Amino acid sequence: MSKILIVEDEDSIRRVLKKVLTEENSKYKLDEATNGEEATPFLIAAQLGHIEIMKLLKETNADMNKALTSGSNSGATPFWAACYSGKLEAVKLLLLWKVDSVKCTENGVSPLD
Repeated sequence: MSKILIVEDEDSIRRVLKKVLTEENSKYKLDEATNGEEATPFLIAAQLGHIEIMKLLKETNADMNKALTSGSNSGATPFWAACYSGKLEAVKLLLLWKVDSVKCTENGVSPLD
């Protein structure tokens, strides 16, 4: 039976997530896909504009340029996903972090299209 962990403050959430993502034997891998299109947690956070999660994942050395490897948007990076989704704050943060801002999808769609 799974245990439920209830945390009420952001610092506790950050500590728990960081521990889960960095534990050597964790079943959750930082740069592994979590869905059918091979999207990493960082790409999903960027696409959804979850700034605090992006910061946490960066702190745990997530690959901030890892692109989708399959699906209709294969080759899309977290920057591409944030642009496509209109998440301006995520886009600004990614530019500040100097991620790849010009890589296109395998179909030739750029982040600026």
